[in-house]
Amino acid sequence: MDVDVTGGATPTGINGSSVMLSGNVSASSATGNQAQNSLTTSGANIVSGAAGTNAAADSSGAFTTASGGNLVLNSQDNTGAIDSTNTANTVTISSATVDGTVAGSGAAASGSTLGVTGNVTEARASANLATNSSITIGGAGTASLDSTALVMNSQTNGSAGTVDASASTNTTVSLSGTTDATALNTGTAMVEGNSTLALARGNVAQNTVVANGANVTGGVSPAGLNSTAGVLGGVLNASFGVFNEQSQAAAINATSSGTNYQVNTTSGTRTLGTLGLALNGASATVSGNSINASAFGNVATNSVTLASLSTAANDSSAAVFNAQSNSGAITSLATGATIGSFSTGGVVSASVGVSNNSISASSIGNFASSTVTRTDR
Repeated sequence: MDVDVTGGATPTGINGSSVMLSGNVSASSATGNQAQNSLTTSGANIVSGAAGTNAAADSSGAFTTASGGNLVLNSQDNTGAIDSTNTANTVTISSATVDGTVAGSGAAASGSTLGVTGNVTEARASANLATNSSITIGGAGTASLDSTALVMNSQTNGSAGTVDASASTNTTVSLSGTTDATALNTGTAMVEGNSTLALARGNVAQNTVVANGANVTGGVSPAGLNSTAGVLGGVLNASFGVFNEQSQAAAINATSSGTNYQVNTTSGTRTLGTLGLALNGASATVSGNSINASAFGNVATNSVTLASLSTAANDSSAAVFNAQSNSGAITSLATGATIGSFSTGGVVSASVGVSNNSISASSIGNFASSTVTRTDR
């Protein structure tokens, strides 16, 4: 995206105008396996599953097994390379002008508002992606819930399943007034609130179980968890549960290289040999822009919520089992980035602000957030 203006012999490139490039999105995405699973059970009185028997998941043996009155099972295996590249991006307002017929006249922009704001550049790559694998059982109108529920997720990304995400952009306001002409005269130039993201992930899962009833009596207490067969050989036994296992062995790489967020104002040499004005009674602002490269091996968000009346009979159990193994190299790079306002020439009665920008890179092998909530309704 480019707005390009050139003034003539009696020139002002952009005069008394507003030019904005805002809210544009450039995105690329690549995913090996992607799933979204959900199960909803509703009613005044819900009965499912064997009486007095918990939902169960077991991966400690030769085979993985799962059982429950309500069951969602997700299994994904990726062995191929995943690549998402989004680097050929230019978002620019540019104006240039030659000298006017009167010495000292002319401006690349005068009395104008020029802005490049709120634009997004991103590249996302994931080997296995399972979002919103969920079970919702019961609700505000459920009097009795004699049932069990389990969400089970198993994801494997082999050593050949390399994941690469690369994103960059050249986002600028560039004003050039040659010799006697001013770059920006009594106006505003801003590059604000833009973002670049390169996000590479091996396995990603979001697992949720919500059970809600006045009387919840399914299964038994207490819940049971163990992993005696190793990190990826767990056992879960609960009325309501989430069981998550993820194995990641490939290289994961996120890169943002050479991204620019800039306001550039340039004036040449005046007829008398002094520098022209880059900013005259004007403001240049570069703020709130971000450049981020993030790489993850395994990511999991697990939650179980159980709501019922607080009576001794409501003794159903709730549990989360989470196991993650990462053996691949996780790399993130944010290199060659430039954020700022750059002026060549005089600055008279002007303001320049560069604030609240960020450049970051993060690499995480295993990340998990697991919550179990028991609440009175």
